[in-house]
Amino acid sequence: MKRLIALAAAALLTLSLSACGGSDAGGSGQVDLTAYYDSVAEKLGWDDNYMEDMPEEMLDTYYPGLRELGTKQFIARAPAMSAVVNEMVLLECDTPEDAQAASRILQARKDEQASGGAWYPESIEEWKEAQVSVNGNYAALLAAGPDQRTVTDMYNALFAS
Repeated sequence: MKRLIALAAAALLTLSLSACGGSDAGGSGQVDLTAYYDSVAEKLGWDDNYMEDMPEEMLDTYYPGLRELGTKQFIARAPAMSAVVNEMVLLECDTPEDAQAASRILQARKDEQASGGAWYPESIEEWKEAQVSVNGNYAALLAAGPDQRTVTDMYNALFAS
């Protein structure tokens, strides 16, 4: 019953946003990155313990300089242990320049993993398909292995006008 109510609420929200012209970052609306992450987790059946917030040491190792950028929203999550490629970093930065700087840091992580850092051939191929995106003040790294298309399409829909 809860799931049915949540789906109905999501459908109603989607209809209301489309009726109002959407909530793209370039307009007057703001993209809620937590709501996006939660909708992905629900769609893909991730329980609350699957993806965890990255500890600061991990962030500094994987994404040097990222925490120094000015942000309004910052989500960085990965599974504690998994053979599947899954890593999401979502940011709303203070300025478009910070978003561009974030995208360079995110791209460096993707490139490092895709050029052998992911160790296993299948993981390396999945990292090659990961997406780094910048939309105004927003930047994201979406590495979702077999669910890459779903995660990317859902993210891009946030910015469709």
